[in-house]
Amino acid sequence: MRVFLTIAALFLFTAPAHAECHQVEFQRGAYSAEVTGHAYHAVTDCFILEVRPGQAARVRVIYGPNVVFDVPGIGNAYTDMQFYTQTRRLDVYVYQLKPANGGQPYRLKFEIV
Repeated sequence: MRVFLTIAALFLFTAPAHAECHQVEFQRGAYSAEVTGHAYHAVTDCFILEVRPGQAARVRVIYGPNVVFDVPGIGNAYTDMQFYTQTRRLDVYVYQLKPANGGQPYRLKFEIV
C-alpha cells in the first residue's frame, strides 16, 4: 500500500509540469517547424523538441520583440541559438524579457541543421 501511495504521489506531482508543454511537430521530411503563442513575463510557454543526441539544432525567435527563450542546461534569455544536442529531449521555455502589459505575440522556429 505504501508503494502504491508513493507512486501515485509522484505521478500527481510530476504530471502537470509536462501537461503544459507542447510537442514540436515536424512535418514528414521537414527539418524545421514553427510555433506561435503569446509570451508573458511571469508565465512561460513550454515546448518539447525530441531529437537524436549529437544533432545540430537551432531555435530562434523570428517574431516577437521582448521575447526570449531558455533551454535548461544550455542557456537562457536567447533570441537565436544553435547547439549540438546532448539528450533526446529538450525543453524550451518562452517568455517576455522585460515586464510588459499583456501577452506579446511571438513566432518561434525550430530547425535541425
